[in-house]
Amino acid sequence: MSVRTAVVGAGIMGDVHLKQLNSIQDIDVVALMDPNEENATTLSTKHDVEGVFGDMETMLAVARPEYVIVASPPRFHA
Repeated sequence: MSVRTAVVGAGIMGDVHLKQLNSIQDIDVVALMDPNEENATTLSTKHDVEGVFGDMETMLAVARPEYVIVASPPRFHA
């Protein structure tokens, strides 16, 4: 059974995390969230992620991930 996973942050670290997550058999990346939806769309296309979101609340409600990786810069974590 795959773990439904989401990534927050469509920058360099989001790209790094998505590359690694896609190499793990039991991970299903269901969402990518970034306030810059253009960046999120570009990165989701690169890594074949279907769910693209511009805010956390919507992503959590719609994609319903079991695990969330925060790959945004620390100043945006709050």
